[in-house]
Order: sequence, then C-alpha cells, then structure tokens
Amino acid sequence: MTRASCVRVIRAVWREPDVGFLALRMASWIVVLSALARVCSIPRAFRLITPAGRSVFACEKRVAPARLAAVLDGILRINVASFTPTCWKRAAILYRYLRLSGREPRLLFGAQQREEPALAAHAWVELDGRPVFETARPDFVVVYRFPS
Repeated sequence: MTRASCVRVIRAVWREPDVGFLALRMASWIVVLSALARVCSIPRAFRLITPAGRSVFACEKRVAPARLAAVLDGILRINVASFTPTCWKRAAILYRYLRLSGREPRLLFGAQQREEPALAAHAWVELDGRPVFETARPDFVVVYRFPS
C-alpha cells in the first residue's frame, strides 16, 4: 500500500468511523470465508456466514447498498492474501451484508461454455430477481442458488 493510499484510508475512516468499522468487519469475514472454503463445502461455508438475524450495527441499514458494494470492492482490490477480487468472495460477503441491512438477496453461481477457456463461471447477487452491482447482466446458466 502506498503512502498516498494510506493517507486516503485514514482520512476516510476519520470522516466516517462507522464505515471504517464496517470495512474492518467485512475484511474479517473475507478471511473467515476464505478459511471456511478450504475446510468445508461452499454451500456449508455460505450457511455459516449467513447471519441469523439483522445487524446490531446501524451502519448496514444507513449505508446504501451501492456503497456497501463499493466498500467491499475497495477491500478486495488490495489483492493480497485472502483479499483478492474474486467474484464468489465478493458475492458471498455482499450477500451477508445485504441480509444484515434487512434485504432478501440471493446468491447465484453460473457457468457458460466458451471457446477459450473451455468453461467460464461467475457468481453474483440478485435482489428481487435482478442482478445488483454488476457492470453487465450475467449471461450464464445458473447452476447453484443460495438459499435454494
């Protein structure tokens, strides 16, 4: 991390400490999810990270869903250790925090046959049957939904 990016992070946390705390919690769940994916099945890992109820913190409810996605994308852009911009991690953590904010998202995995590479896959989140925070509508055949 460069000195300029460190200064930006410190300023952002100073202006909005609750969003900084949210980012810290998201980062913690990314580490937990990465560890769970190594020791259990992906469906079980998703069940384990799904919150039982609503958040005890007000930040998830106050922050717009697009901002939740932006904070998460900023963490995953670090691209070190567990913090890699992988679609399934992004979708799973975004699913968790949308649930905590009181929404009912679905987590989807899709596959697509291509020339090169032979198979492509993608994970995304849907709210009310529409993909959210995707640059384009995913053109994949859904092979797994959570919750099913």
